[in-house]
Amino acid sequence: MGMLKSISLENYKCFKDETTIDIAPLTVLCGANSSGKSSILKSLLTLKQSVQSNNSEDYLTLNGELADIGNFNDIMSRCSSNNISDTFEGLQLEDIKSKVISFENTFRINNYRNKNIGKYIPYQDAASYKELRRLYNKEHSPINSFEITLKLNISLPDDVADDSFSKFIYSNHLVKYKINIKLFDINNCEITRRSGVIEYENNILHYENIPTNNSISEKGHLKCKCSFSSLKINNIYSNFFEDYKSVLYNIMAISKIASNQFLGINYIAPLRNNPERDYFIKGNSNTVGIYGEFTPTIIAKNVNEDISTETFPPIFEDCFLKHDMESINFFHLLLQWTDYFNFGSLTLNGTNGHIDLKIGEQNIVDVGFGVSQVLPIIVQGLIMDKEQSLLLEQPEIHLHPKLQMRIADFFIAMAQSGRSLIIETHSDHIINRIVRRILEDNTNTINDLVHIYYLEKENKFEQTKITPIKIDSCRGIIDWPDGFFDQFPNEQEKIIRAGIEKRRYLREKI
Repeated sequence: MGMLKSISLENYKCFKDETTIDIAPLTVLCGANSSGKSSILKSLLTLKQSVQSNNSEDYLTLNGELADIGNFNDIMSRCSSNNISDTFEGLQLEDIKSKVISFENTFRINNYRNKNIGKYIPYQDAASYKELRRLYNKEHSPINSFEITLKLNISLPDDVADDSFSKFIYSNHLVKYKINIKLFDINNCEITRRSGVIEYENNILHYENIPTNNSISEKGHLKCKCSFSSLKINNIYSNFFEDYKSVLYNIMAISKIASNQFLGINYIAPLRNNPERDYFIKGNSNTVGIYGEFTPTIIAKNVNEDISTETFPPIFEDCFLKHDMESINFFHLLLQWTDYFNFGSLTLNGTNGHIDLKIGEQNIVDVGFGVSQVLPIIVQGLIMDKEQSLLLEQPEIHLHPKLQMRIADFFIAMAQSGRSLIIETHSDHIINRIVRRILEDNTNTINDLVHIYYLEKENKFEQTKITPIKIDSCRGIIDWPDGFFDQFPNEQEKIIRAGIEKRRYLREKI
């Protein structure tokens, strides 16, 4: 699957000029309200919910469970010209004048059998490698990895009103479908004689969805209403394509692999659900849910499971060290973290499909609201596989400043263990704790894991400017931008000045 490396935005909402955000294992977005922080997260979530859509006719889901970004015109920058682009390692939306949207995504699938790769291979990547290797079964050279670029163009017909695309952009308007596959050996050198392209263009499909295997009869005939024009296939296996069925099978295999890349993106909304006195085990979710609604179920499912992890809390708050990989019972590790947050002992009781959570002797409903807000974040972080990502908005809500700093420790521990986080926050306590840990780290490795960005509106068109926050391992934040958490020192200065003026006034009055 691989971690997300960068996001580029152009003419998307408040981003007029092309803006690239490099993504680190711990990426923190700061700035005033409506500065564009949520737009960055929603661009990812829109793609994820589109991939997960069960409706075969929906290509781009603009309004879904994960994100609601309005209609097609709402995602354009107010000061846009003719192009709109939203890129994740190359994923783009472009050419708004002709109403053509283009998506491009590049990712790499590694050989899960290669012991020298030196990192954990997610299950879906192992399955993807097997599928790709099957497609390239005539290649006798050792293939260490596949690099796949998937590009699709969608056209909005001139005779269709924009409001018809308020929720979905339909796949029957696909005008170009391109897959580029590169093969690499153990030395990361491209196997050029086998790399190639599958490409369809110029109104490939009309009025129907992309054909799947179910669209093809046993005799290999297309059952769906499709018309192919200017069909062009340039591929290393062009000699082996006996009919459309083999071509479409390969396309659908690659499409499935591309979709799997978004399985590892997890999201928790800024306000988690209120705690309940009694929970009912429901659903078959593998995550805590957008609002943390499945947190008790996930705890119950994993209470006796062992996990291999490096995400351990500090023994003492003033002694933050990276841990080695260790196998530990999930629930025992969860208790270590709840103890670090001073929540007290967490107990789980259940009968007949019902669960109640207790903190010490009290039901979770009867303790501070902050427990129910931070518990889903901890649980989701602990069950995530390496290279998966967690997107969070305002994790500091309802947390005391001390706990805000300790949740920053949890984020750093996750980043050190190979997980990825993109966090939107208004908490200077989280920022200060991250900076402190960087200065305390004599190995200088934490600094390499962290990117902090400050977002601000810079002109009358409300365009967003993104400023990377530079952190020196000895001096802390340098080149401090105006408005970046300077309210507290500025207010303290005014308090001191007001106190001096008040004492002077009282002396002169005597």
